[in-house]
Amino acid sequence: MEDDDDMFLFAQEVAGIKALNKKALYLRKKGARVDFSERKRAAVELEEKDTNFLSADHVEKVAPNDELSYKREGVQEGVFKRYGKVNMELKRV
Repeated sequence: MEDDDDMFLFAQEVAGIKALNKKALYLRKKGARVDFSERKRAAVELEEKDTNFLSADHVEKVAPNDELSYKREGVQEGVFKRYGKVNMELKRV
């Protein structure tokens, strides 16, 4: 019963609405056609750069249980000693 009332009220509200023309829905500017063959050729010819900035020229070998650390330039030694070491037992999951 309530659904019928809702449908009747909805029908009354939308009674005067007209459908939009298909042309009115197109909002994008019409520009020159894009030649995708140029883009495709450029993508194929583009030489892929090596994004790996690490070099394999000289890599020191370390034992499996050696502790590794890294400190950026400008970090004070005392700060590094205090906060740079993390208990590995806490990090294991």
